[in-house]
Amino acid sequence: VSMGDGRQLLSIRSHYFEFIPEDQIDLSDPAVLQAHELEAGQNYYILFSTSAGLYRYHINDVIKVLGFWHNCPLIEFQYK
Repeated sequence: VSMGDGRQLLSIRSHYFEFIPEDQIDLSDPAVLQAHELEAGQNYYILFSTSAGLYRYHINDVIKVLGFWHNCPLIEFQYK
């Protein structure tokens, strides 16, 4: 969901999101975090699962957490 200024709010009602810290993506057992475990100012790879059958879908997108809105992460796409 766009906040109108480049920030995006996760669609937490339609998808389930998990995150891997950017610096851990090449580890054999990286930390996999939930949205409430993220930290503002940090970059993460984003994984998502849907009711349509996608499970931990990894599209190689890196996002940055800019802050939070009602405990939901505000994110900005960084690169693919």
